[in-house]
Amino acid sequence: MIPIAGGAPNSLVIGPILGVRCSRSVAGQCVLLEERPDHKQFVISKLDPLRGRGPELARIEREDLTTDYEWALSPDGTMIALARQFDENILLIPLNAHAPRKVRVTGWTHLRNMTFAADGKGFFASHPSKRGAELLHINLDGTARVLWELPGQNVYLRAIPSADGRHLAILGSVVDDNVWMMENY
Repeated sequence: MIPIAGGAPNSLVIGPILGVRCSRSVAGQCVLLEERPDHKQFVISKLDPLRGRGPELARIEREDLTTDYEWALSPDGTMIALARQFDENILLIPLNAHAPRKVRVTGWTHLRNMTFAADGKGFFASHPSKRGAELLHINLDGTARVLWELPGQNVYLRAIPSADGRHLAILGSVVDDNVWMMENY
């Protein structure tokens, strides 16, 4: 944290933080996801922008120590969606101590850059395709629909819905690599 008036920054949280997400409809509701030192669990905690790490909200066993995970916070700040790379399931984790449930997204195993839809009734995620990456909308029953494809190599694709759910900002970038040869250098 850096004071608005200037000065030296202060660290709010130190540790293996995997990200911070804030809700859209509940002002100031931010959570952080971190790994336990043994890498066997994820811990979700409230984040107080003035005091740092707040109370623990949930703890999840990490099923695979070698794979990456994607996660998103619901717009109302009551649920986390967690997806393991190379898996068809999205784990929905309520932050009120209720049991998690799985949403199976058949045929889509490389979900990236997940965000909840504005109404909290689905997700946007990217998935690699033969030509680049596809932007998906995924319902809470696991039905996925391709909205758009961005061709290219090393594609980054993310969608962020407006608060009213009527617009979608799409960030897409492509890395194009070339090799150049020089003669008589």
